[in-house]
Amino acid sequence: MNALTVLTGCVCGVLVGTGMAAALARVQDGLSARVRHAFGSAAFWLTAALPPLLVCLGDASVTPNAQALWGATTAVFSDALPAQPWLATLARGLFCAWMAVAAAGMCRLARQVWRTAGLRRALRPSEVTWPAVATASVPGPMLIGYRRPVVVLPEMMQACAPGVVQALVRHEQAHAARWDNWRLLAENAAMALLPWCVPLRALHRMLAAAREELCDAMALRGADEPTRIGYAQALVHALRHAAKYRALGSTMSGPMSALRRRMDAILEPSCAMASPPWRQRGMAGMALSTGALAAALMWCIGGGLETVAGLHGMTMRFAPLDGTSGVYRVTTLGGPAETGTRAFAPGPYQIRFARTPSGEWVVTTRPAARP
Repeated sequence: MNALTVLTGCVCGVLVGTGMAAALARVQDGLSARVRHAFGSAAFWLTAALPPLLVCLGDASVTPNAQALWGATTAVFSDALPAQPWLATLARGLFCAWMAVAAAGMCRLARQVWRTAGLRRALRPSEVTWPAVATASVPGPMLIGYRRPVVVLPEMMQACAPGVVQALVRHEQAHAARWDNWRLLAENAAMALLPWCVPLRALHRMLAAAREELCDAMALRGADEPTRIGYAQALVHALRHAAKYRALGSTMSGPMSALRRRMDAILEPSCAMASPPWRQRGMAGMALSTGALAAALMWCIGGGLETVAGLHGMTMRFAPLDGTSGVYRVTTLGGPAETGTRAFAPGPYQIRFARTPSGEWVVTTRPAARP
């Protein structure tokens, strides 16, 4: 494993994640919240896990194939392209910068968890129900804590109708039953460790929106119209004021971009959901295919960059010359594997391939007369 392999795997993860995020964005309005959450979770964790997975598999199976494909393109270079060690140096610098930013992100996340624990200890909840319910000076309803979460309601919402307050409590209880705070913690950790992976943030917003819609449906099951209207008003109020509290735990606000779809589901629950049109499905399929193909191409290019950087020694290409038997034009890529080694002179060579009894191939070269 080397820094170039790691960075190539990261770029592949970004490309695949971008394709999946674009595909979900095309069809999400025609999918139920449960299906969107399932697909979004799979896409999020595949995007996060792909870079380390590719790095683990690279030296075993993928990198040699990438080098072979790159070696076939050496004809576009000069006869001898020496090793470019600055590529590896640049990759190591970028890797170190990534580690520094990731460490800072994890420190911020740890500080947020510590704040959550402090707020949880300061509450005096009622233990009548699980999770317990408390009131505090917060901008909107939220669920804080992990092992023993607490539903926290704003003090001003105690003046709302009892049915609305009960629906708000049921919403946060649904988050607790689904272990959403643990999910949120894991997703925030993944985004902190992979700060460069923009698709993770887009997928996380889709996940958050789907979670809120699922909990809305559980909270408003059997609710009458006045309760739904009051619940919608509480949601709008929470969206205005809860942005800075979202990192502490699950809140009822969710992302602003999904507000219209949530409002439709809250105020008109009987409205049938239209399936995505074929055009949108086709565009989603194209986005998925483009992301996967771009990632595969990038992985091959990354293997070639390792060769150009001199990390795998020197690659030689044998091109047979017309009208001659056993004479090949030899070009090189990557230069000497070690300092002090005499550079190979490209040109026409008499090449003889032989195989030893042990199965190893031996290549014998002898300069041939230039045509």
